[in-house]
Amino acid sequence: MRVTRWVAATVAVGALVAGAVPALAADRPATASKQNTPVTVGSDFYNPSSVTARVGEKVRFKWSGGLELHDVNVERGPQRFHSPLKTSGTWSTPKLKKPGSYVLHCSLHDMSLKLTVKRR
Repeated sequence: MRVTRWVAATVAVGALVAGAVPALAADRPATASKQNTPVTVGSDFYNPSSVTARVGEKVRFKWSGGLELHDVNVERGPQRFHSPLKTSGTWSTPKLKKPGSYVLHCSLHDMSLKLTVKRR
């Protein structure tokens, strides 16, 4: 019985640590044109939390699945766009036409992403 509890506790701690790793990695800036993977939309986080793109590019988002709805909205920035509320799937911004600093957020949760759009 004690072994079963120990195994269950070890698995639970492992799951918590694994869930924290994307959030810790979220502080690394990424470049949209060099990204092989899209921005992950997870349970109350975007990963990475900072992205740089160039005018004419799109930024792709991929929902990690789950039960919570999330979206992507421009809170501040020179160009406005928003995604639908989703639990899974992908979505891309329209082509970015205006350089500048953007703050993107989820309309339902306290999560944000800094997007910097540079001229070509």
